[in-house]
Amino acid sequence: MPKSPHSSSASVTCRLEWRPSGFVKVWLLSLAALVPLALWASALPRALAFALMPLAAAVAGAALWRYCKRPRYRLLLRADGSFWADEVLIEDWQLQWRGALAFLQWRAGGRCVALDFWPDTLPARLRRELRLASPPIKAVSVAAGMAT
Repeated sequence: MPKSPHSSSASVTCRLEWRPSGFVKVWLLSLAALVPLALWASALPRALAFALMPLAAAVAGAALWRYCKRPRYRLLLRADGSFWADEVLIEDWQLQWRGALAFLQWRAGGRCVALDFWPDTLPARLRRELRLASPPIKAVSVAAGMAT
């Protein structure tokens, strides 16, 4: 019976494409629909709530429009720990995990780029590849966090 190959992060290269998440689009669309209703149901005077309803819907709609217009990124995390975004080497980058969600940040040209990977944009197979390819998180000693 053959043995399965060992997983080693030393030889892993991870290729990803970031795109806006459909989950976030639906959430922002529902926000645009529900915020005016929440204003109407609030304790605000009816005239003020009625005046703010179009503004609230417009702000939520603008957030949806901005999110949908974000550029796609082709990402490459090589086995040596180097990270490339659209074939440009990124020196200082961070990857954080919150359950099934991944958050990637870096600075490019004086501006901060922050990408969020939701389960519809990063399936389980690619999520595992990204976890294996990313450098290990540095442990913080308990003494460093304690007050003296």
